[in-house]
Amino acid sequence: MRKFSRLSGFVIVMFILLCRHSAARDDTPVRIEFDKKSERIDLVTGKELPAYSKVQRGSIRFHLGRLDSPDEFVTFFHDGVRSIPIKNLKMMEKVQPKFAVWRLRYTSGSKNTPRIHHLAVSFVPLSQSTGESLEKVYVKLNDLSLIEW
Repeated sequence: MRKFSRLSGFVIVMFILLCRHSAARDDTPVRIEFDKKSERIDLVTGKELPAYSKVQRGSIRFHLGRLDSPDEFVTFFHDGVRSIPIKNLKMMEKVQPKFAVWRLRYTSGSKNTPRIHHLAVSFVPLSQSTGESLEKVYVKLNDLSLIEW
């Protein structure tokens, strides 16, 4: 009986720690980097943007042809046209801007270096000083060099 109590106590503690870790990840901002050559122009307002580095988790959306129809996935060409939900991505890193080639790292641990079809990305930036959410912006995907969830 005693072994069962220790084992169940261990399981409960592990469950609590895992829940805390996943909850903490849901609250942490997403890290982005703008390409050094980027003009950082908002596609909707035409205004130049600061070099934001933190984005509200869950706010990133990709846009293929229209800014009013966001996607919660990334479409790419590897051995055919494929899509991956944003929730399954750990990181996107630009490799060849001329050909829209990005290195995708998946939450499963695998990686891929395909040609991305989406042309724009929108997100809610966080203030560098206060961490508060700012107004949503729309930029060319090629203006970024990194998105890390």
